[in-house]
Amino acid sequence: MTSTARALALVRALALALAVLALLAGQSVAVDRKKFRTCAQTGFCARQRDAGAQEKDAYHLLPGSQAQDGDLVRAQIAAKGTRGPLNLSFQAYKRGVLRMRIVEPPQDGIRPRYESPDILLGADKLDEEATPLRLEPAEKNAEGTFSMTSSDGRLRAIVTAAPFRVLGEDPDSGRPIVLLNGQSMLHFDQRAPGDDGTLRSEHNVGAGADQLGSGHDGAARKIVDWGEDGKPIYEDGHEDTALGGDASAAADADSNEDSADSDPGAPESFGGHTDARPHGATSVGIDVSFPGCKHLYGIPEHAAPFSLKSTRGPKSEAAFDEPYRNYNLDVFEYEIDEPMALYGHIPLAIAHSAAGTASVFWNNPSETFVDIANLDDSGDKQVHWISESGVVDVMVMAGPTPVDVFQQYASLTGTTPIPPLFSLGYHQCRWNYRDEKDIEEVNANFEKHNFPYDVIWLDIEHTDGKRYFTWDQHKFPTPTDMQDKIAHFGRKMVTIVDPHIKRDTNYHVHREAERLGYYIKDKGGNKDFKGWCWPGDSSYLDFTSPTVRQWWADQFSYKNYVGSTPNLHTWNDMNEPSVFNGPEVSMTKEARSLDGWEHREWHNLYGFYHQWATMQGLIERNTGHNERPFVLSRSFFAGSQRHGAIWTGDNAAQWSHLKIASDMLLSLNVAGLPFAGADVGGFFGNPDEELLERWYQAGAFQPFFRAHAHIDTKRREPYLFGEEVLARIRKTVSLRYSLLPFWYTLFHIHETSGLPVMRPLWSLAPQDEVTFSLGDQWLLGHDLLVKPVTDPGVSSLSVYLPVGTSWYQFEHPHKMYTGGTHITEDAPLDKIPVFVRAGAIIPRKMRLRRSSQAMRDDPFTLMIGVDPNGGSSEGSLYVDDEVTFDYRKGDSCKSAFDYDAQAAKLSGSLSCGSTARTLHIERLVFLGMARRPSKVTLDATQESLDFVFDEETHVLTVRKPVRSFIPIPFSVSLA
Repeated sequence: MTSTARALALVRALALALAVLALLAGQSVAVDRKKFRTCAQTGFCARQRDAGAQEKDAYHLLPGSQAQDGDLVRAQIAAKGTRGPLNLSFQAYKRGVLRMRIVEPPQDGIRPRYESPDILLGADKLDEEATPLRLEPAEKNAEGTFSMTSSDGRLRAIVTAAPFRVLGEDPDSGRPIVLLNGQSMLHFDQRAPGDDGTLRSEHNVGAGADQLGSGHDGAARKIVDWGEDGKPIYEDGHEDTALGGDASAAADADSNEDSADSDPGAPESFGGHTDARPHGATSVGIDVSFPGCKHLYGIPEHAAPFSLKSTRGPKSEAAFDEPYRNYNLDVFEYEIDEPMALYGHIPLAIAHSAAGTASVFWNNPSETFVDIANLDDSGDKQVHWISESGVVDVMVMAGPTPVDVFQQYASLTGTTPIPPLFSLGYHQCRWNYRDEKDIEEVNANFEKHNFPYDVIWLDIEHTDGKRYFTWDQHKFPTPTDMQDKIAHFGRKMVTIVDPHIKRDTNYHVHREAERLGYYIKDKGGNKDFKGWCWPGDSSYLDFTSPTVRQWWADQFSYKNYVGSTPNLHTWNDMNEPSVFNGPEVSMTKEARSLDGWEHREWHNLYGFYHQWATMQGLIERNTGHNERPFVLSRSFFAGSQRHGAIWTGDNAAQWSHLKIASDMLLSLNVAGLPFAGADVGGFFGNPDEELLERWYQAGAFQPFFRAHAHIDTKRREPYLFGEEVLARIRKTVSLRYSLLPFWYTLFHIHETSGLPVMRPLWSLAPQDEVTFSLGDQWLLGHDLLVKPVTDPGVSSLSVYLPVGTSWYQFEHPHKMYTGGTHITEDAPLDKIPVFVRAGAIIPRKMRLRRSSQAMRDDPFTLMIGVDPNGGSSEGSLYVDDEVTFDYRKGDSCKSAFDYDAQAAKLSGSLSCGSTARTLHIERLVFLGMARRPSKVTLDATQESLDFVFDEETHVLTVRKPVRSFIPIPFSVSLA
């Protein structure tokens, strides 16, 4: 190592030490707000938000322009002061979906606006969903209107000419469902020839690795590194307390408020970075209101309540001052109860009331602000979508039930493939396990303490200098042996593979990417964009290109990713994308894709495409392309559910972060992305034992279940906390494993129907208004109700049980409660309040094993919640090989269970595809049996089955016969 290199290493070490000390000195997590723009500091948002409804400039329908065009209806709209008419089209899809598009007419000299072909399902699948939309006869319409009805009779739309408005209603009852442009907020920045393609001015869009900054004394200091918080680290080891870029410019960032009177296409500066906006103003927006609805949900991801707060209108303690921001960002130490942007976004808003459910999808991947308001005259909820660019592409899902809305959205953007079973188990992660010996010791300790887990993770330190697809040869010299040892216990490993590539000519991935020209380009479109991330000076692959995605997928082959095995899966982080020295810790908007599109157009899709390419790589690395992959991504967009799992990012070891995780995960699930979780224990900071235990309890009943921690935190593997704490956490994790058959079945239901795995209570009781504001408890499917403890020192808590249902305690003593009321439930440290719906049958596996793979051939236990009103109880079980895509070829089995209380008979059917399977039951547990039966008989053989009846709890347990299990199909009679 040269003297210069040694000096630089010492500087970086000192800088890291200072950063750690600063972290330890802080007692609370707090985002640096100065790094991130507000609406007032964002020209397109400020202009649209301030304009409001202006009837005199409102858009109107051009008289007589409406016409039937095949199965579509087309028209044109215009407004005073605009450059010309806009093209309007309507299309209907089956199930009750109406799509409205507004675009500029094609013009010479103007490039068409960016639209991603990949957010929605492919054209062939959408064509299958399409249904004719017909103009109704003129005599059916009032003057100045026309109407359309979908051929399946699910939706009718009435278009008002002046001002232009679209009302969607139920064709049978006439109930209004949704109103588009009811407040005349439709906005469309039109361009003239010459606006497109010519840079208006040249501006410095950000400094490189050798940027100079000024110290407190005004002297120049060389920046040698950047932190994830976007702050520069200088050669003297100090970290700047201001933003990245020029410190004085950062300090003045708050003054950068673009007014509606300024040139809408002028350059904008923020935090020392200037966006030249070479194509001028291109923003679009529209308001959407939901008649009769007082609650809105969705538009994840925000660390905010599940029922969305208002951002406009009369001030109140419950309202936000800022609109919800949808712009994928690496937000270091994010705060809760905030509408600020986070790591990923889905522009789907869902409205629910006792009268029905509806939703609107805003198909636009550019930066978007979303205002939520209560209309003054009615109190109805209104959404105002404000996007920087793109087109107006609105999809209305008419419901009318929650199930309908979930299925309608899934028909547009798809569902999550059934995950490989191991990924539904418990994941053990931290930044970072040090070396192979550390991995071996952690695994041995889990074995020693009889603690189940399925996956162990390696963060960025496992690589050779943050060069992804490599291993640190000193710490991980034999990676395949390490993975094989883990696989011996039926477990997997995950390594991190981020999208930023270290610019090092000795690094084969960079060398080839540069040679092939696969990096995103700078604003000029010719040179590679360069930014700073974990490896230092980095470039970023253009995942919007199918060619680049295929090349990236090829890097996961066993030949290219040396040291990988079939037991290795992938974690995609920092893919917002994160650029430490970029504007808002991201990429300049003027950077260009290989097709020449500015980054501003597709920013929110970067993580979407990154995860997709990674998923393809894991599939294609195996012969036959038939093994299901597991890929976790931090960034996402609508449609990301098709590619894998996500998590809620870098949370904190605080009770408030545990509490908000429920709201965040519910928002993600109703927005079509079910495979999601939050870091158990909190990423930043050190949880005390009580917080850690309660977080495990909540995480065990959330879809993605991973413990993770920052590199500067204390080690927190469960076996480090003493026997009592270990025993309670092990019990919690064991509960998760006992329910894996239930989880797996729920994901099968999701893939085939679009229903969320984690659901709000109003999905089961849609007319129970008490449930509309609840985000701290949830349903799994519609059969388990979960209310975790999220406050310290709690030994009991209030749980609301929805109207029209009855529930049993999941654990002893299995007491039954009637719905429509709040109950007080005991919640000592070893218990999480979970309830089984009366009328449900839950499949479980009760034998404690080291991993899910070891449970594969275990028999099942059925938990039957007997309906106290004498109705039937029902449930299902889905089984396949847990590993491959063969289930899509019919290689799976489905069982349906039914308990007829009147006939006192439990039956189970079995339907298998190409491969027959033998499934067995070892135990039946009936909750709420009114009396002890005199006899329990297996009908097929007339064999008497052993049973135990608890007179106090009214729980009947039927055990397996002495020499065999109960085979499926079966029927059991109780006398």
